Amino acid sequence: MPTARDEAVARAVLAVFEERAKVAVPIRPIARSSSASWGMLRVAAVLAVIAVAGSAGAMGLAKLGLIHITGISEPPPAPPGPVRPVRAPVAVPAAPTPPPVVPPVEEAVAAPAPVAQPVPHATRKRTEDPAPVGAEELFASANSARRAGQNGDAVRLYGDLIKLHPDSGQASQARVSLGTLLLHVNNAPERALQEFTGYLARNPNGPLAEEARVGRAMALARLKRPALERQQAWRDILERHPGSIHADQARRRLEELR
Repeated sequence: MPTARDEAVARAVLAVFEERAKVAVPIRPIARSSSASWGMLRVAAVLAVIAVAGSAGAMGLAKLGLIHITGISEPPPAPPGPVRPVRAPVAVPAAPTPPPVVPPVEEAVAAPAPVAQPVPHATRKRTEDPAPVGAEELFASANSARRAGQNGDAVRLYGDLIKLHPDSGQASQARVSLGTLLLHVNNAPERALQEFTGYLARNPNGPLAEEARVGRAMALARLKRPALERQQAWRDILERHPGSIHADQARRRLEELR
């Protein structure tokens, strides 16, 4: 016997058929006791569903238990689509950070060197000239240098003394000392002759006249002056200084020059 559920399902199926097919299906009330009428209703519902929905509808009725289908299975599920490989996200290199913009540093402009102003002649002369030194100080310094064997310094200091203080007594004595150094140390007989002659011109009878005459005679011999000039120089020594320690030397030189 059909149940109330079966009847309700059949009527619902027919209602769906009417809606989709737009065809009214008259359904009369069916008694539950009439097996024939219920069977016809079920057949009509099945046919209507199959006509409208095809095999999919038949499968739905089978699930509801209204019909039994043999040899028909549900269509296999659609195969899954091709699986696309998932690409790992590519790391995009970050744009390089531009270096910080450093404002240009203005180069320091060197201050122009001061232009040297011309020095007046008088001022320049005072700056260049050494401070004046007294005759006594120069003479003492020259003698100290000579005794210490600093002959170069002694020659310079004697020359400065004669140049700066020519009329001083120290300058007269310096001439003889300077002539002796020039003759025996510097091997400069010409300059030595000038110094000896200069002393005798100012001091013919001075305390160093004998040394000056001997030095002059030796300088003439070194310069190989004429014999008469050399004889006169040695003769002056014997006449003016007969007791000189150089008297014997003067006599020998005169004998050689005869």
